[in-house]
Amino acid sequence: MKHIKLIILLGMLWIASAVESTASEQGSRYKEIYQLAVSLARKKEFNSAINYFNYLLKINSEDDKVRYLKAKAHYLNRDAYKALIACNSVKETTALKKCSEIKQRAKSEYPNEYLLFDAYRFLSNGEIEKSKIIVDQLIEIDSKNPKYRFILGKILHAQGDLYRAYDHYHYVKDFVSRRQREKIQKSIVKLLDTAKPLIEYVKNTEPKSSTLDLDEYWQMFCLAIHVSTAEIANSRDHLTIEAIKFLKSSLEAEDLDHSKRFNLIVPMLDLYSLSGEAEKAYELVQIARNTNPEIADKARLDFTEELLRIRHPMLSKNILKRLK
Repeated sequence: MKHIKLIILLGMLWIASAVESTASEQGSRYKEIYQLAVSLARKKEFNSAINYFNYLLKINSEDDKVRYLKAKAHYLNRDAYKALIACNSVKETTALKKCSEIKQRAKSEYPNEYLLFDAYRFLSNGEIEKSKIIVDQLIEIDSKNPKYRFILGKILHAQGDLYRAYDHYHYVKDFVSRRQREKIQKSIVKLLDTAKPLIEYVKNTEPKSSTLDLDEYWQMFCLAIHVSTAEIANSRDHLTIEAIKFLKSSLEAEDLDHSKRFNLIVPMLDLYSLSGEAEKAYELVQIARNTNPEIADKARLDFTEELLRIRHPMLSKNILKRLK
């Protein structure tokens, strides 16, 4: 019995020693990678340094010193937005103080990146209107910037404006890398999940049998066609003419402001395009421009116009000039 206890004790001591040895090796390895990352940052090889800092944070997500150094590398690599994102989760006092210095520099040296960071911060806290005010400022500066258009899409999505959100997401996909497209595609999938009950309703319900008001039904129809063209356009093409009639009659209302008029014209041109009436669709693009749309919506029209030219190659330059 004494021999058994001795064997168990020796086994436990061996395990403890092995664990201690492994921990020591891991600590030594962590230190080596840390020194390598710092050395790369000093040599201004920032992308490689950031990759190693990310690796270290996977091992120890609470190492705020590493997180600050990652933020600093981003900033020196002229990516103030990512630097601010990295600093946003820092809590340790010394690292927090150094991150505050980065934030102050970013505010003066990269004001637009700082505004973008603030917009995302408000959005993540559910303060959608505050985020929208900032993004509107950024859109005024550069309406075609994919970063600004993407967050605008997220804001509109959060507000339930799926039609416009979908347009902005798709615009951005054409201007970013393949890796970034995956992120945008996830947002599109979330939007389609939100719209799925609506799409199913339109697929399975005729306007005459709908329990909704006709104007609500046709708004749902236009959105469903817009975000899920391939899925339902062919099966419901007999309703396209009726939808256009509804939109035309709605446009005749005298109390429509510019924004409401714009939001009726855009789905109408979409329906004309899907039904093959390219010239009418293109003509409506020009009419929509006269509604004095927001800067972001002007950019949407530019994108829509380009899509019409791709979708309808028969639109010759002479026709386009005449329609303008």
